[in-house]
Amino acid sequence: ILKTFEAGDTRTEKAELIIDQVEKLEKILQMILTYLGPQSVTLETVNLNSAVSEAVENIRKSMEGKDFTVTLVLDESLQDIELDREQFERCLIFLLENAFYRMHRKGSINVMTKKIGEHARITLTYQVPFISDDDINDFFYPFTVAYPFKHGDANGDIMDVPVCKRIIHNHCGIINVSREDDNSLWIDISLPLER
Repeated sequence: ILKTFEAGDTRTEKAELIIDQVEKLEKILQMILTYLGPQSVTLETVNLNSAVSEAVENIRKSMEGKDFTVTLVLDESLQDIELDREQFERCLIFLLENAFYRMHRKGSINVMTKKIGEHARITLTYQVPFISDDDINDFFYPFTVAYPFKHGDANGDIMDVPVCKRIIHNHCGIINVSREDDNSLWIDISLPLER
C-alpha cells in the first residue's frame, strides 16, 4: 500500500509506522519461539579462556568507535572444559550486548575467568545508571530491557538473556546476577570443570 502512495501523501507517515510496528511484532514472535524452542548442546573439549576471548573480541569489533570498552582478565590455570563453544560464545556476546544497552551505550565492562575448586567462573561486572531490586529479580525474564532489535534479516538469530540462562543450565552451570550499592552489576557464571 505504501508503494502506491504518491510523494507528499499524508498517509505515508502512518503506513511507515504500521510497517515498523509489524516488523517489531515479527521479531518479538521470533524471540518467543526461540525462547520456547529446544536448546540442546553439542559438547566438545574447549579451552574456556579461548572461547571467552573470542566472544570479547567479537564485541570489541562490533563496538569499535563507540564509547564502550571491555577489559579481559584470564586465569591461565583453567583447564579445558566441555562446552558447546558456539552457543556459549553467542551467550556471552548477547550478555555483553545487553550490558551495552543497560549502560546507555557507554562505559566499560570487566570480564574475568577464574578457577574456583571444581568450577570455572566467568564474571561480568559493569556499572549502570540505575537498576532496582525488581530489575535484578526479573533480569532473566523475557524482554525486560528495552534495547533495539538487531538489524538485518528478520529470520536471523535472536537471543534474549533468558535463553542465555537456559544455555548455561544446559551446560550444568549456574548464572546469577547481583548488584553493589553503586549500581555495579555482577553476572557470575559457574561451570563444572568435569561432568
